[in-house]
Amino acid sequence: MSRRVFKSHLSQTGITQLTFPPDTKILGVQLQGAKPVIYYEIEENELTKGMSWRELELMTHTFMIILTGDEVPRNGEFLGTLMLGNGNFVVHVYEIGQE
Repeated sequence: MSRRVFKSHLSQTGITQLTFPPDTKILGVQLQGAKPVIYYEIEENELTKGMSWRELELMTHTFMIILTGDEVPRNGEFLGTLMLGNGNFVVHVYEIGQE
């Protein structure tokens, strides 16, 4: 089985919730233009079974962006640091839960 890479946009501050198939692998976070995005891998067979994402059993992943000096979310998994606004605005991205 092969895997494909996809991306989704994150909010620049606060909480973002995204849904993925259960075997999704989070690759990391980057800026595309001036917007934070998260990259992830999904098994190609989940995409080619003829099912839409609405028909798949999905898991909700919750991501939180905090500022330097903010309290780190308990049990958060650090994904990366991003510099917004030409480096004047530094944020840190954590995955804080899956359902």
